[in-house]
Formats: sequence, structure tokens, C-alpha cells
Amino acid sequence: KRVFLLIDSRHGIKKVDEETMELLDKAAVTYQIVLTKTDKISAKALANTIKRTEEIIKKHGAAYVDVLATSSEKNRGLNELKAEMDQRLPIPFIGCTACKELKLKSRLKKTDVVLV
Repeated sequence: KRVFLLIDSRHGIKKVDEETMELLDKAAVTYQIVLTKTDKISAKALANTIKRTEEIIKKHGAAYVDVLATSSEKNRGLNELKAEMDQRLPIPFIGCTACKELKLKSRLKKTDVVLV
């Protein structure tokens, strides 16, 4: 099982995200960072955000090492995200605006938890 923690790529990991990551670490819940809205920043800014994110997650024992970069508007990274989710559903996950494009809504069960 894995939690997908969505981070706006324009802002990177914020204090509240760090607090969430610490809680997941303490609970021994594996999680993976998904950078969203990557179409809103330059390629250079995205590379820097990914690098900073990778440096931060090295300090978190429950964090999955691969960072996913997505854009629902440009349909970037959604296949990779869908593949990761397909391997793990049905489990609780943190949803995103891309859920409709990923055709996840029809696969969700009443017991699944979606936080938007």
C-alpha cells in the first residue's frame, strides 16, 4: 500500500507537507510524492523542484524514492501515475483533479478514501 501525496510544483514541499510526511513516517505508511501542475512552471524550475524534493525525501524513511511529475492539462506523467495507482487500488489515496482523466472514479469503492 502507498499514499500518493500531491505537491503543487509551483510551490514545492511546504511546512504542512513536511508535517504530513512526518506523520506518515511515524505511522510507517509508505508514500510517494506526486508533483502537480508541472505545466505551470519552466523545465528548469521543474528540474530544480524535483531535485529539492528528492533531497527532502531522503530524510524521510517512509517516502518512496521516485518522484512523479504530472500535468493534467498537458496530460504529462498521468500514465505513470495511473500505472502506480493501478498496482495498488483499491486502497485509500489522496486524489487529484486528474482522477477523471485517469478513469479512477468508476473503480472506486465506497470504502476508498479520496481527499481533494
